Amino acid sequence: MVNCPSCGQSMKIKTSFGDKISCPACEDVFSIKDGQLEAKKEIVDNKKEVKKEKIMGKIGEIKNIIKSENTSSKNLEYENAIENFWNPDGNTAWAGIILVIVALLGFFAGGTYFMHWTEYETIVDDVGLVNVQGVIQTDDGEPLENVEITLDGQNWTWNTNEQGRFYIYDVEGGIREITFNLENYEEQTQKIELEVGRINVVNAILEEGSCSNDCKYIDKTFEVDNPAEISLVLSIIIILFSVVTFYGSIAALRKSDFSMALIGSVAGILSYGFMLGSILSIVAMLMIFSDRDAFESVLNTRKENL
Repeated sequence: MVNCPSCGQSMKIKTSFGDKISCPACEDVFSIKDGQLEAKKEIVDNKKEVKKEKIMGKIGEIKNIIKSENTSSKNLEYENAIENFWNPDGNTAWAGIILVIVALLGFFAGGTYFMHWTEYETIVDDVGLVNVQGVIQTDDGEPLENVEITLDGQNWTWNTNEQGRFYIYDVEGGIREITFNLENYEEQTQKIELEVGRINVVNAILEEGSCSNDCKYIDKTFEVDNPAEISLVLSIIIILFSVVTFYGSIAALRKSDFSMALIGSVAGILSYGFMLGSILSIVAMLMIFSDRDAFESVLNTRKENL
């Protein structure tokens, strides 16, 4: 006689070592191995394993359902954002559209500063001849004619015309000294930086008198700003603010995150966008504040769906 490990049903059967038998009452299948206890242990272990598999399967199903719902919810929100972009249904949607424009203006402004930086770097690295021009005047603004102009390292001179203008072509660029001399006027020397690829303008005002050995010397090299670092830093900052503005525009169009939409509008003000972007961002911020209930409505709907 053998008792079923599951239901306790008594069974009168003939078995040998390792045979599989089935209970006529509960239909559980187990094997006989050195008696009933071993059979009971085997069937209990099998049931535990089956139960564990069922639980894990249920957990997996729940995870898939949650994942599917979250994906569907996000897809729906992005679809709504696209729909609101083409067919705005409120102040928040219009604010999102404005912030998209601001972000684009910011990207363009940042790219412009970056182009200025690359242009300057090219000019600085370039080696070649430059042109110089300027106007020489008196204290009263009257043009001075026939002012003699010399440039260090050059063996010839130039003179101003009737309008006090002078033109120098094809001289080597870099840090140079240019001297202006006219009879009955104090001589003046300026230290300048001549840049390749640009119009180099050097103006001077000569005073009446004689300077002998104490002539005026003006160092103008400090006036030649190096915009490389400034342009590059501005370019990076403006582009970063523009990225934040773009994320804020998406939040506004989706009506999903009031804080992000507000941050995006603030970033839009700082992204500059040729000043127009800053003005538009202020308008977008006011529209977002005026339609705050739209964000709360979408948030409540999302909670209900969960």
